[in-house]
Amino acid sequence: MRQHGKWLMLITLLFALLMGLLSETAVTQASPTAATGVIAYAGLSNDGRAVSVKTIQPDGGNPQTLYTTSQFGDISDIAWSPNAQEIAFIDKSEAPYSLFNQDIFAVNPVNNAVRRLSNPPRFTGLPAGYQTGTVQGILRNNSGRTNVSLISIYVQGATSGAQGTFINHLDTVSFNLNVADLGNGTMQYLVIVWADSLGGPYREIIPAVVDVLPGQSVNLGTLDFVGQTFQPNISDLSWNHNGTLAGVILENGATSPWQFMASGEATGSQMLDPGGSISALALSPTDNRVAYWRATGAEGVIALNQIGGSALTEEIIINDQQASLNYDRHIAWLPDGSGMVISANGEIFDYIIATHQVRQLTSFNGAAQVDRVTVSPDGNIIAFSYSTTPGTSDIYLLNRQTFTFTQLTTDGRSAFPSWSRVDPVSSQKVYLPMVIR
Repeated sequence: MRQHGKWLMLITLLFALLMGLLSETAVTQASPTAATGVIAYAGLSNDGRAVSVKTIQPDGGNPQTLYTTSQFGDISDIAWSPNAQEIAFIDKSEAPYSLFNQDIFAVNPVNNAVRRLSNPPRFTGLPAGYQTGTVQGILRNNSGRTNVSLISIYVQGATSGAQGTFINHLDTVSFNLNVADLGNGTMQYLVIVWADSLGGPYREIIPAVVDVLPGQSVNLGTLDFVGQTFQPNISDLSWNHNGTLAGVILENGATSPWQFMASGEATGSQMLDPGGSISALALSPTDNRVAYWRATGAEGVIALNQIGGSALTEEIIINDQQASLNYDRHIAWLPDGSGMVISANGEIFDYIIATHQVRQLTSFNGAAQVDRVTVSPDGNIIAFSYSTTPGTSDIYLLNRQTFTFTQLTTDGRSAFPSWSRVDPVSSQKVYLPMVIR
């Protein structure tokens, strides 16, 4: 009987220990100041160029490099998808094979697989399982320009590009390209990247020129080069609340919000049309709202709108007396959609929509460059790029309640942070007490 009592007491103690461990774990996970999620950021080369996508835990642990760009690449923004299954980033590594000077790519944090979300497919690895056909044609200089350097003639899905020059009016360049068939009836674009003594590189775009036929040759005949001077650049990468689309600012003479379906598409579509020059795009984590900065004559404003909205649906929430687009401004939503964190003119602010309250959280007084702000899943901590010397940058954390700083990276080669809204699958680990293993 006494032996039975001893076992009963031991079982009771083990049960109490198990419940205590689980209770302690639950309290730690639910703590309002716990820094969950993972921070993605760009790694810089010695010359200050952003060349890699990295991740790190908020406590500085488990640093990883998921992607490194080519010698021609330059990463300019990073954004976790809402479900943390991909990290999107802007890179110009495949500019000769795209409608744009940069594209949106996405890397899987588990297996490091990379795809091109804008103007797909990714050039690297083509034909990548697609059937292929041949696309032939002649490009004729009918632009009136001379001494034109054709950097590339490229058909969407081609495994290479064609090169040549136009020395005189009506000169021609022939091309014969092996091209992946992206689908029956799918019309694939052609882009000409060119420059001359007056400038460039520019882009001349034929949006939908050929339906590639597997195992067959399609001859486009003679196409005229007319000297279009498009220079489409993208910036301000952001995901919508459910991860169905990615938003960017498309700059091509003017600056306007543009959206691409998360599954990937070639041309995308304009997100809204409020008028004026737009920057600092940020899509809401809870609904279809979008925040942005817009020039308004002699000043600027930070405004709210709906995806698909117009100037009539715009709500101005903050006036900005400094209208120049040369000033860095970045907006990050609070995770519950109640407000946002804003970096402007070298300082960090937060703003609560319901109360219209603006707080200045930093006082760098022009001594540093603040670039990209992002907020922890609980809304308490801000991660941001901080630099006092051109070409160097580190990631810092700022507590919104205590105003204390923590330096997360110390290599001077870290920029463009993005904090995941949830823990990625690869970082979700369950630890069981030894007594039940």
